[in-house]
Amino acid sequence: MRKFVKFGVLLGGAAAATATLLALTCGLLGIGLAAVPQKFAANDALYLFGAIILAEFYFLANDALAYLSRENPRRFGIEFSELPFNYDNDNRNTPIPLRLKLFGLYPLMIAIVWLMLAVSLAG
Repeated sequence: MRKFVKFGVLLGGAAAATATLLALTCGLLGIGLAAVPQKFAANDALYLFGAIILAEFYFLANDALAYLSRENPRRFGIEFSELPFNYDNDNRNTPIPLRLKLFGLYPLMIAIVWLMLAVSLAG
């Protein structure tokens, strides 16, 4: 049951962050929120951009809570663990450090996909 609660909390937070980013994009581009469903219906790739942003926010929230609860794993009542990602550039299958993912990898990926979404919505 705790896994479902953890999944729901993380997915809810990621969905709220994604919706906020989409509303911010529409505000910056001067697009009315009523026109957004029409643009999404006309171009199916926009759904993919939204799904990638949602997944990145989910991973970001999970790893951020794992980072915050590193000292005390039961701080939030639910145990959060890091999602390990490895890179094989050094042939040792070294895991990517958590701090690098939180402050570099996830925000960079969200920014790149957000830029692609903004360009697609503006066009």
